[in-house]
Amino acid sequence: MWIKWALNPIVTMQIHIENQIKYQIHEQSWQSFLASAFLKMLVLLSNHLFTGEQIMMSKMFRYVLSMCLTITILLQAQEKEARNHIISSLPATIVEPGNYTLEGDLTLDPTRANIGILIESSDVTLDLQQHTITIPDILEGQAIMIFAVSNVTIKNGTITAPRISSTLYNDGMEITGSRNVLVEDMIFSHTSRGIAMWTNRDITVKNCTFKKISTSIPWTGLAISAHGTRGNLTISDCTFLDMKSSSATKSNCIYINKAQDTKIHHCTYQNCDRIIDYNRDDTQIGQSTLVVE
Repeated sequence: MWIKWALNPIVTMQIHIENQIKYQIHEQSWQSFLASAFLKMLVLLSNHLFTGEQIMMSKMFRYVLSMCLTITILLQAQEKEARNHIISSLPATIVEPGNYTLEGDLTLDPTRANIGILIESSDVTLDLQQHTITIPDILEGQAIMIFAVSNVTIKNGTITAPRISSTLYNDGMEITGSRNVLVEDMIFSHTSRGIAMWTNRDITVKNCTFKKISTSIPWTGLAISAHGTRGNLTISDCTFLDMKSSSATKSNCIYINKAQDTKIHHCTYQNCDRIIDYNRDDTQIGQSTLVVE
């Protein structure tokens, strides 16, 4: 008995006994190949009248399945590694699902674009790995924009501007028309808006720090700005520091406009002009701490 394999591009296996092909599998993928081999083995094992040839083939199938499972695990590991993408410069556009990381601290070149990282694909995780994205203070734009997608996570990094601009706006992050977005363990510093949200659903901002978000331009100076959220906006365990403006336009830690089902919990506010400004009755604020110096 001997086995003939062909691995690419189509999975093929032939079992030869006494120089005759006794069984063969010809499939388009490893998944369908495993299913075919497994079903054949079940048929053999369910037959009570085993011939010597069948016994030999059933043992061979078990060996084949063991090899297939090992190869499958290796292929899955390679596929997972291939889905890990490294962003080494800005601007960058994410157009396919996967895990993304920053190579190091990155600064957006204002001569090339006004958006640092544009996410146009669902099922994306962007892990900054404690690195920093810097927005030049001569730029009006966003460090990260999430546009019309779902299942996105942004975590573990800092977004900052060299200084607060009194004549320009720059957002740390903008989320528009998206669903199921998680922003966690992020720091937003010196931008005119930390996170700006427009017509989203199921958004969570968790364990983030916002500091010195301030400007004299109307509709800015907002750490978190949520407009027209269609449901389930949760802000929890966040810290808001030094949110003060020297102009008549006051800074807001959180501004909510027509945002349904908004929950704000376990947040801390220190040295801020205004904590929360909202015009929707279904906003819940609980167990937050206010510190004013």
